[in-house]
Amino acid sequence: MTWNKEEAISWARQHAQPHSTGYCARYVARAIEEGGLLISHANAHDFGGSLRGAGFHEMPGGTPPEKGDLAVIQPIPGPPMDIPLFLME
Repeated sequence: MTWNKEEAISWARQHAQPHSTGYCARYVARAIEEGGLLISHANAHDFGGSLRGAGFHEMPGGTPPEKGDLAVIQPIPGPPMDIPLFLME
């Protein structure tokens, strides 16, 4: 399978919520699947291995994000981890 970031972004836009639901990993996994890649439905704190298994890789620090990139934000005390999907134009 190939990664169609446009399909993933389209699904993410259509299903975006007006506020956090606490299910970022679930939404990102579904968007990735809509883009044509299978990914395990891990919790956010286990998502890095799922992304690597689907063919994603870590970029060097300071690399500006591009449309369709994912960012795994490491946890801090308090709120859980977050995984944004960049929807920029």
